[in-house]
Amino acid sequence: MILTYTNMIATFATYKNRIKEKFSLKGRLIIVVLAILIAGVIVWQTTQPDLIFSKSYQKDENYLTLQVKAEAQTTGKDPCNILDAWLVEAKLLGDTQRVQDIIQAQKFLGCRNLQKRKDR
Repeated sequence: MILTYTNMIATFATYKNRIKEKFSLKGRLIIVVLAILIAGVIVWQTTQPDLIFSKSYQKDENYLTLQVKAEAQTTGKDPCNILDAWLVEAKLLGDTQRVQDIIQAQKFLGCRNLQKRKDR
C-alpha cells in the first residue's frame, strides 16, 4: 500500500487525536520522548559502519602453528625449518589440504616470502 503525502498527514492526524483522547499530558510527553529515542537509535544504527564484515577475525594460528611451536620448543629447531620439512613431506604424499594448511601456518609465522622482506 503506497501512502501519498496527504494520506500520511491524515493518518498522523488520526493517531494524534487518538493519543490526545487516551493519554494525559505526561503520557503524551513520554510517548514523544520514546518516539524521538527510537528514531535516534534507528538513525544511529543506519549511519554506523558495519564492522562485522569489514575485518577478518581469524587468529594468526592454526593447528599446525601450535604443533610446530611445541616441536620447536622440545627439539630446539627453528619452526620455519620444521614447516619446510613438513611441506616437502606433504607434497611427496600428495596431501593437498595439508600442503595448504602448512603454507597458511608458514604465513602466520612469517616464514614465507622472506626474500621480499629482506629490506624491511
